[in-house]
Amino acid sequence: MPISKELFLAILSMDAYNRGYGAWISDGQGLLDGNRNDIDGLGEAGSAIGNSIVQNVPLPVGSQTAGFYAVAYTVNGVEGIDNGTTVVSCRGS
Repeated sequence: MPISKELFLAILSMDAYNRGYGAWISDGQGLLDGNRNDIDGLGEAGSAIGNSIVQNVPLPVGSQTAGFYAVAYTVNGVEGIDNGTTVVSCRGS
């Protein structure tokens, strides 16, 4: 049974806080700093969330300094969203 559009968009909204710099949750893999701390959270481009995939879209210059982060996903298997649709989730201002 497919997941509902509303639920999946809420999950993607929360997911943006767990990827990239300043992520709230770590998977312990991927990019690590000198102290072996995970600095990309749950992963970068190519990572999956459900049947959807994180796209490789670079952030604009100065995004981290401004406190902005966004993730683009190619969404598949979600009721009410056409397969292959790009959804963008962001945090910050």
